[in-house]
Parts: sequence; structure tokens; C-alpha cells
Amino acid sequence: MSLTPAQLTVTLGMAQLTMVAPALEGTYAGGTAATLGLALILVAQDSATWDARQVRESEGAAELLASAGAPVPEGHDPRLAALDTLLAETQDPALTRRILDFYVEITEAAAVTPPPLPSP
Repeated sequence: MSLTPAQLTVTLGMAQLTMVAPALEGTYAGGTAATLGLALILVAQDSATWDARQVRESEGAAELLASAGAPVPEGHDPRLAALDTLLAETQDPALTRRILDFYVEITEAAAVTPPPLPSP
């Protein structure tokens, strides 16, 4: 049996939550084990959507920059930096709103939701 990195990370997180944390319940170490277990699961969720989010963010930033007549640099980070600059410099309220809406969209897409925790 072989697991993907995301599946392995979730499995490790669930092991922390179902085996280690309950065995140490009521102690600082038990709380730490539960926190680590949950963190591993959230990291797995984030990594599962990372590549697709990066592409969408880069394309969305390019569309906004092009629609404003601004140069469109290559790459995700330079495009978002150019979009930040455009937001700071624009006097167009409609463009400001489109950029802010885009920021909300990409922030919501990056949100991870903790899974239901196992019952003790």
C-alpha cells in the first residue's frame, strides 16, 4: 500500500488525534499532541489545493493588470506585487473594488476547515 504525501500527512495527524492525544489527555503533552495532529491535517488540506490556487491567483492577477492597461510580469509573486502597486496607485473606484474582490476570493479559496474531531 502506498499513500500520497497528503494522505500520509492526514494519517499521521489522525494518529496523533486518536491515539497519542487521548493517552495524554489532561496534560500539556496531550494538548500539544492534539494541536500537532490538527495542524498536520490542515497542512495536508492546504497542500492539496496549493498548485491550483497558485495558477488561479496568477491568472486572475494577470487579467486585472491587463484590464487596467498595466504591464503583466511573469510569475505568481511578481503579478501579485504589481497588483498591490496598482491598488495603491489607482484612482478608479471600480478597479479598486475589483482588486479587493479578487483579494477576498483568493483568501477564501485558501481557507482550510478543520475536520470533525474523533470522539474520545
